[in-house]
Amino acid sequence: DLALAFVHHLDGLCGVDNTVDMIRENTGYTVRVISRVAFGNDTVEYFFGEQFYRDVRVTFDILLDSALFPFPAWVWRLSPKYKGELAAAEADKRFSAACQQVIDTKRRQQQSMSEDEKKDTHSLIDIMIRQEDARDEEVLANVKTFYLAGSDTTSMSMSWAMYLLAQHPGAVQRLREEVAGFFSSDARGRSAAEISEALGAMVYTHAVLKEAIRLYPAGPALFLDFI
Repeated sequence: DLALAFVHHLDGLCGVDNTVDMIRENTGYTVRVISRVAFGNDTVEYFFGEQFYRDVRVTFDILLDSALFPFPAWVWRLSPKYKGELAAAEADKRFSAACQQVIDTKRRQQQSMSEDEKKDTHSLIDIMIRQEDARDEEVLANVKTFYLAGSDTTSMSMSWAMYLLAQHPGAVQRLREEVAGFFSSDARGRSAAEISEALGAMVYTHAVLKEAIRLYPAGPALFLDFI
C-alpha cells in the first residue's frame, strides 16, 4: 500500500519544469515504512515534516565532523564546529521527544487491548514493550536507532539506484517487467509468507539494488552529493 501510494505521489510531483528532490522524497517514504512496520503507527507528524529531515542532516554532519576533526575537548569547544554540536543537541531533544511520543502512543494502545489482541500485534515496538525486563531507555534507544540509522541509509541507497537506473533505460524496462509481475495479483489476498516468497523471486530487482549499494555503499555515501 505504501509503495503504491508513493508512486502516485511521485506522479503528482512530476511536471515538465518541476524538479523533484528524490533524496527528500525517498526519506519520507522510508520513514513511513519504518513507522508502519516497526512501530505500528504513522501518526507522529514530526517524522514526516521538514524538521525531522533537517535534524537528521545536522546529526550526521556533526558525526562526520567529530570523526574528521578529533580535537581535544577544549580545542573543539573553541572551534566553529562546536556550534554544530550545540545544534545537534537541540535536534536530539526534538528527536527524542518524538520517539517517546511513539512509545507512549503504543503503550496506551496496549493498555486498551485484551491479552489475545496483544498476541496478534507483531510490530517491533509491541514486542519490546511486552518484555517485562525492557527498560524505557532501551525501548527509546531502539526507536531512535531505527528512525536515524534506517531512514537515511535506505533512502540514500534508493536514490543512488534511481540515479543509476536513469542512465540505463534497458535496465529500467527489465526492472519494470519484473515488478509488474509482482503486482499483477492482489497482495491483500496473499499471506505474509507468500508475499515474502514472491519478493524473494524478484532476482533482477535484487541484483539492481545490490549493484547500487556496491557502487555507492550507504555509510560513506551519506556525505556525498549527487552531480
